[in-house]
Amino acid sequence: MPNINTADEIYIRSATTNDIPFIQSLVERFAHVGMPPWRNPEQMEQFHQRSIQEACNAITNLTDLVLLAENFQGTRLGFLYATSTQDFFTGELQGYIAEVAVSVQTEGKKVP
Repeated sequence: MPNINTADEIYIRSATTNDIPFIQSLVERFAHVGMPPWRNPEQMEQFHQRSIQEACNAITNLTDLVLLAENFQGTRLGFLYATSTQDFFTGELQGYIAEVAVSVQTEGKKVP
């Protein structure tokens, strides 16, 4: 069995209101993904700010899911925000991953 450093192990848990500042700090990560040339940068910034706020608001409701990844030392690594939506064509309720982001320090790291 390989020797695994517990600092590299990842723990997934439900986000809490204490995680909101960390989640909000990741809004700048969305700007680094790239933007189509026809999009207005200021409008995209507003869109990402609103999306992050929706994720933070979802922490306290029972219909959406916000998960947080952290290592066993408690360092926050990233988050995922999932919600439900009604399919436009079928009317069926479906899950939708609205936001996923990791910290700069976490990007590109392999999970043991």
